Amino acid sequence: MEINYFNNTLFQKEGYMKKTVFLVLMTLCASFIASCLQQDNYNEPGVKDFYGPESDGPSSYAKTNGPSTFPSYMPDVDDLIYRIPSKNAKPPFPTIIIEPGFFSQTTELVDLQQRYASHGFLVIGVNNTSHFNLITTDLIPYTAALLQTIRFAIESNRDPGSILFGLIDTTAIGITGHSMGGGGVILACDSITSSFNKYIKSAIAMNPYGKCSGTNIQIPILLIASEKDSVINPFMNSVSSCPEHVYFSYTSLPVNTPKLFANFKAMDHNAVVDKNIFLVTSGNAAKFLPTMVSWFKVYLANDSRYQCYLDTTGIGYAPIKPYFTAKGSVPAYIYCK
Repeated sequence: MEINYFNNTLFQKEGYMKKTVFLVLMTLCASFIASCLQQDNYNEPGVKDFYGPESDGPSSYAKTNGPSTFPSYMPDVDDLIYRIPSKNAKPPFPTIIIEPGFFSQTTELVDLQQRYASHGFLVIGVNNTSHFNLITTDLIPYTAALLQTIRFAIESNRDPGSILFGLIDTTAIGITGHSMGGGGVILACDSITSSFNKYIKSAIAMNPYGKCSGTNIQIPILLIASEKDSVINPFMNSVSSCPEHVYFSYTSLPVNTPKLFANFKAMDHNAVVDKNIFLVTSGNAAKFLPTMVSWFKVYLANDSRYQCYLDTTGIGYAPIKPYFTAKGSVPAYIYCK
């Protein structure tokens, strides 16, 4: 009996050990499989942390003003406004510097700034000192203000006394601007004299004024035009030539530069700063934002999941993909590869 009892106990203990080992192995395998699945799907659209560019993203942010005085190397900057991702977000952040056009202020581009910030970008709105000086043909102050702000951002990121200290990813700085600010973007990207030009990793020029050439631009750049834009034409007298005005800048870009030309049908020059037009949900203007957010997500934040929102497959002029078309409306863009 003792032997039987002993053998039975031994068998029970051995069975318990086998069962325990089996359960542990199964748990480890399940954890490994789940980890692999999570890793494999991380970059796929539809996972938990992916938010489409058609609406605001999940990031909270705080708005604050820049300093009241600026360094001597910033004579063309009047003021700065920051939108900084929440402290719960992990810095450093890809950063977008945005500049308005003639006789306009960065506050008029608030919808763009908020959308960018909600998708995890640190946004710096810049006003330059030329905005109210009736300078209608000279883009140099607009270009200079962008480059001076880039330098300020780089140096502030290193300064423990700055609110921007340690927050900016200096390998991921993008610039964008509207009208004369857009012309300033092209010239800033094209500059071969500024030592801070090298920090620009991506750009968007919205209705850029000035018929600018971009023969030296190597970074990814998106050029936006509007079919009924009567402002950016160099002769100020022909609506039909305005998209071609922007297209000139586009065709001046090097062949190997990642680039996109987007012409918005039925829109005018100021649609981007007119909230009543810009935020409509059933018109063409509602599709400005997804394109711009996706451009910076792909080429500034290196998030390839947003590539599907950019139609770069056509040769020459081609209609956009169906998902860019608002329900019941005509296609909003014409793209050029």
